Amino acid sequence: MAIVNDITKRSLRLLNVLAAGDTLKASPAADGLAILNNLIESISNEEDMQYGRTQITHTLTASDGSYTIGASGDITTTWPMRIETAFIRDTDSNDYPMQIINSEQYSTLWLKTLETTYPFYLYYNRQWPNGTLKLFPEPSSALTLVLNVWPQISTFAAGTTTVSLPPGYERFFEYALAIELAPEYGREAKVPFLEKQMNKARMQIAISNGTETPILRSDATALLSKGAFSIRTGDYI
Repeated sequence: MAIVNDITKRSLRLLNVLAAGDTLKASPAADGLAILNNLIESISNEEDMQYGRTQITHTLTASDGSYTIGASGDITTTWPMRIETAFIRDTDSNDYPMQIINSEQYSTLWLKTLETTYPFYLYYNRQWPNGTLKLFPEPSSALTLVLNVWPQISTFAAGTTTVSLPPGYERFFEYALAIELAPEYGREAKVPFLEKQMNKARMQIAISNGTETPILRSDATALLSKGAFSIRTGDYI
């Protein structure tokens, strides 16, 4: 398997900075590692580059509808890029889907401390370094919150770190890194070709990632015996 420095070397060969068999020196290796990690952080925000989902579970506290999430949050985990789906699991392992709402919708909720058995709205405030989850209504018992999230794609600790990524990602990073490095070596003329190859690699990744079976979604309030709570009227409908 390749290591990070192998990607940097191949990128520099694409720019004709290195020839086959040349040794990668410490300075360009460090630059390659730093830029590659920046690229990884950037593509973590993009759906077509997400190759998996992470499931996070947390036991809720009765009468508590607010939780921080992140490295030092109430829910200790890697900061989620996005929460895709969420549901409440009861003690009999029955799942009650939640509707994810935005800040504007959450702000219209007139009684945010309202309690019910199963919260059915979730608002995620993507604060850094810990985000904040707001559940509405607040749970009346210690149920389990289950989140399916976009994770951060892991960055690399060193140039000697082994690269473990799905097929196609190494090729994408080779061309993307070469594009980033081109101006430093006066190789801007190569960028159009590199961009064409990078976009081709990206398209192949996007097609592959798009074959993932979608997570079943249903209306968050359909299973509630009291009906849905309207954020417009402030009452059950």
